[in-house]
Amino acid sequence: MRLSVQQAKALGIEVPGAKKKGRKAAERGGAKPKGKNRASVADYGRQSIRFEIDLPSDPQPKERPRTVMNTGAVVGAFIEAKGNVGKFKELLAGRMSHTYTPKNTANYEDLILQHATVAMATAGLKPFECPVKTHVHLVFKGDPGEWPTSPGDGDADNLEKAVLDALNKVVYVDDRLVVRSIRTKSCGDKPRLIVKVSPASTRAGRA
Repeated sequence: MRLSVQQAKALGIEVPGAKKKGRKAAERGGAKPKGKNRASVADYGRQSIRFEIDLPSDPQPKERPRTVMNTGAVVGAFIEAKGNVGKFKELLAGRMSHTYTPKNTANYEDLILQHATVAMATAGLKPFECPVKTHVHLVFKGDPGEWPTSPGDGDADNLEKAVLDALNKVVYVDDRLVVRSIRTKSCGDKPRLIVKVSPASTRAGRA
């Protein structure tokens, strides 16, 4: 008569290798996946920063990087190659084009960066290394009784992205640490930006 492992255990009979196998399986189940280094849901303190900026114009959305031909590199490689096609290709490798951030976005993010740097220094804080929550309030010049929903006002995603990217490595060490975010838009007497960043709450339902 044959007994299954379960039946043997029920009768109090020890099955060689059964415990060892079960322990290994449990160990495998409890192991963290490779490449995952996630932060614990814990209390990381109550320190926070908040700053406001009077903007020269309405809040700006994040513009996509632009790629253009590197004309100078092409001309230089052509002259140096002296008609040698192989040499020309070699000199031009990786230099045919370059990518840049549009000027409006670069200037806007630099303005936010400057105010964020001052806010962090005033609070005596180093960039957060813990999970954080952010609140970005964007104020457009206009009637407070209206919402900034016209096509020229931009969408909330890109408006928020420009702000959060500007805070990277200054307010937090990496924007992957942003686990909760609130973004709001309104109209007011002048364009403004209000930003608050603090450690994420341990309560899942709190912003």
